[in-house]
Amino acid sequence: MVTKSVQSTLLDDEIMVPNGGGTVKKVDAYDWKTIDKPGRFTNLDKRLISIDHAYQRDSVVEARVNRIAAELSWVKFGTITVIRRQDGTYWCIDGQHRLLAALKRSDIPRVPCMVFNAFSRVQEAEGFLGINMDRGAVKMFDKFNGLMAANDPVAVAMKEMVEGSGYKIAKGAANKTVQCVGAIYSAVDADERAAYVAWKLCVDLYAGQQPLDRVFLGLFTLERALKKRDATRSLDDVDNRKILLKAGSIAIDKSIRDLSAGLGIGGRRAYGAGVAKLINEKRRSGKVPSLLAGTDHE
Repeated sequence: MVTKSVQSTLLDDEIMVPNGGGTVKKVDAYDWKTIDKPGRFTNLDKRLISIDHAYQRDSVVEARVNRIAAELSWVKFGTITVIRRQDGTYWCIDGQHRLLAALKRSDIPRVPCMVFNAFSRVQEAEGFLGINMDRGAVKMFDKFNGLMAANDPVAVAMKEMVEGSGYKIAKGAANKTVQCVGAIYSAVDADERAAYVAWKLCVDLYAGQQPLDRVFLGLFTLERALKKRDATRSLDDVDNRKILLKAGSIAIDKSIRDLSAGLGIGGRRAYGAGVAKLINEKRRSGKVPSLLAGTDHE
């Protein structure tokens, strides 16, 4: 760690050391890291650049591609972020709509790119996620594919849980598919045990149909609150499970919507409170936390 005498004005990359110790560079004081090497700018032949749909979004908006192609502006186009794999091939990790627009134009043989070297496909997928998750540009399905390619442990656990019950994480309205990817991922990340209980109940409640995210999140939130209050209890207990399955998914969803509308609130806590209300109306004793009182916790 290198220090120097105190200056009247600190530079942006410095901090003051206490007790007259002078100044020190922030990169040393905070032990900041640089995890990879800078890229290099180049104009690449557009036909050399591929797109890996294992983690890139596969839902290309053709109208957007045509709009870019029809009135291409190099200022708006900027640079495409490209990974150069160890085999020498080039792969787009950011800017696929712009690349596809350029491919439609016979007068544009090359496109401006910032090229980075990647030593593994995992590193490549992590780069894609780092760019797109930081700015919220990618929908959860595409983020999930990227997380799987990067061997994210939460995504792997979620996939095992969902597919272990006969469902698939896929787009579309087909039975045995899951749309509430973001809800399930965040739940598994927060509390895998409670997420498993909520998911298992959803599988039985929906019997092959697509579960609603608010029902899943309501079950998940209430399960967490129930365990925090009494570690011996669960929504998977015989009585609670019987009440929920007898009521059915439609009645549970109605209870959630009615409570949310009546109180003018939304979110996980309201969803959990809606599930709790339905259960407690059927129980004379052993009621579950309402999630509306100040002492209840999510």
